Order: sequence, then C-alpha cells, then structure tokens
Amino acid sequence: MEVVRNETQQTPAQAPQASQTPSGSPQQQRGVHQQQSRVRAYSPAVDIFETQESITVHVDVPGVTKEDVTLRLEKNELSVQATRKESLHGPIEYRRTFSLPQDIDGDAIVADLARGVLTLTLPRKASAKPRTIQVR
Repeated sequence: MEVVRNETQQTPAQAPQASQTPSGSPQQQRGVHQQQSRVRAYSPAVDIFETQESITVHVDVPGVTKEDVTLRLEKNELSVQATRKESLHGPIEYRRTFSLPQDIDGDAIVADLARGVLTLTLPRKASAKPRTIQVR
C-alpha cells in the first residue's frame, strides 16, 4: 500500500482507454480477433463513521491486495485508487475521492486492508478535539 502526500493541486489521471480495432479492418476480415485489455473503473461503496476523535471510512475493494492500493492526500482531498488485476472481464479499478474537513490530521491517517475492505482512520487534530478546561 502506497501513501503519497502532495501539496500541489493536480487533476487525477483518467483511466487509460483501450483503442479498438475499427469494424471491417483487415484483421477482422481475416478472422483474427484480438482481446483488448480494458480497465473498467468503478466508484466503490463506502461507509463513513464520525466521532469526536476521528472519521473512519470503510471502502469496499474486493479482490485487491495492499500492493495495488494507492492513497493520495492533496491539500484537503484524499484520493483512493485500487486495482483488481484478476477478474472475469479483465482488470478493475476502484476510484474514490473525499473532501476532508480542515480539522483532520493528514500526517496521522492510517489505512488497513482486510477481507476486501479498506479501512481508513482519519484522526482529528488535537486542537479540534473537545477538551475539559479546569477551573482554578
């Protein structure tokens, strides 16, 4: 699993589009069929839980290994990208971007992957957590 932090604003890359052989090409006329590998992109289902200490996000990414997950934090946007290399219809890419509140501590984000669910724990900055003030 790779976590990348970048403070510059960039547009996420679009999924690569596979070129198709035009209908009636010499290859098709000769009966030669090429299987094109297309990457299909999906927005995975998520569950989000919020407490005073943190935000927890569960992202459904079945069939993905931790080596195939990339998390990118740019300013206050957290992007999740995961690729499932083996599936019946070719590779599948899961992509989702979250706008984070200002009180999230980006340096303390934790990510775990288990049984097809990526769990992101986004702790709040200490200054944003409720505290008790003692009366003197």
